[in-house]
Amino acid sequence: MTVTATILANAATVASACISLLALIISLISMFSSRQALRLARQQEERRQPLLVPYLSEGYVKFEQDHTRLYAFLTSVSSRSDSDNSIAEIYLNLTYISAADASITVTLPSNSQLAAAFPGTSGSPLAIPTHVGAHQTVLGWCYFRADGNIVTSAKSIESHLIVFRDSHGIDATLRPIMIQEYARETLS
Repeated sequence: MTVTATILANAATVASACISLLALIISLISMFSSRQALRLARQQEERRQPLLVPYLSEGYVKFEQDHTRLYAFLTSVSSRSDSDNSIAEIYLNLTYISAADASITVTLPSNSQLAAAFPGTSGSPLAIPTHVGAHQTVLGWCYFRADGNIVTSAKSIESHLIVFRDSHGIDATLRPIMIQEYARETLS
């Protein structure tokens, strides 16, 4: 083999090594770019997932003569999603301890007709269903009625939990800790 043939063979080896190195660099760049694109796509998908976040502004309870309790909660519900959503159901889970020391939870549906029992409250009832646009907030009153037979059979009321169910069947909850007794003087 001549010197020229050896030089050409070595040049070909060096050239193929350089091309292989260049191909490796390009594939690494492509891998990092595709990982970043995948991460961005996952973030966008997460932002599209429905997410309602409720807030409590005010909460009142009114005691009727037949031991019935009427509840009024001024709530706002925000959508933190990039997609529109809606509130399909609102209900109150009232947990109490019965005379037999059993913990019982009663589900009370929202009833906008109870608004008349709370004169002087500003704002309108939160209608069902209510459209909540992407990154928007809706505000309204939620009203509930606990019949006297429920309240009189309870030794103590343990907790209140307001549940907002969206059109996807996903629940967002709000637990009022302190509820004021309703009186006209409270609102003035």
